[in-house]
Amino acid sequence: MNMETLTIEKPDGIKWKHERDIPNAVWNRYMKKFGKKYRLAKNGINIWYICCKFGTIQLYSLSKHQLCFIGVFRSKRHLTWFKKTLKRLTVKATIMQENDVGIMIMFDESKLDAVSNTLRIYRKYKISDERRKVLAKRMAKVREMKQ
Repeated sequence: MNMETLTIEKPDGIKWKHERDIPNAVWNRYMKKFGKKYRLAKNGINIWYICCKFGTIQLYSLSKHQLCFIGVFRSKRHLTWFKKTLKRLTVKATIMQENDVGIMIMFDESKLDAVSNTLRIYRKYKISDERRKVLAKRMAKVREMKQ
């Protein structure tokens, strides 16, 4: 298998030979750009990921702008349903790995909005200013009652 070496430049001029050499802080800065629209969380080694109903979306390749979905399902039947739903999409998504109740799918970052309904990505709540004022008044009443 021919592995081509890809050089990634940091603004400071530091170069990394492989993506595995990139520090976690760079990966995290890249993932935080999705934080305005989707719900993010950190895993055990402090790397950000996008939360989904069926699993997580993580950065697969920084240089190629690819994301990967790692899903764990309740049963093999549920996984089969998910794969059928995935085939109906017009987006090219490559199945990288699959087992009895889990799957790993790679897709381009630009297609994230197209696959969001299928992957059931949790979005951030958007509260209007009027609704925010109503909620603030309600919480002020609750705080007064506690005192």
